[in-house]
Amino acid sequence: ALLEDEAARRRSEGGEDPDAPPGTVRMPDDEREEMLRTLREREAAVHKELAALPLRLTTLRQRQRHEDLDTRLRELTDSIAVFDRDVVYVHP
Repeated sequence: ALLEDEAARRRSEGGEDPDAPPGTVRMPDDEREEMLRTLREREAAVHKELAALPLRLTTLRQRQRHEDLDTRLRELTDSIAVFDRDVVYVHP
């Protein structure tokens, strides 16, 4: 039990993690949470921009803007899913 506690402490501090894929390190929890907060703020901003578009997209520029925002929203959603995990591994 003592070894398990030590391993859990080191993992939570972003130290060596035996479960880490080769060539990666565990992202510290505070950095992961900060990234997650930033991504969620960006997601909210994109939702707000989408809501500001007219319901009927009549011009090419409106349709392109909607498509661009929709693409950004999908990318942000995918990124949030990654950083919302308990453990995130990154390349140093």
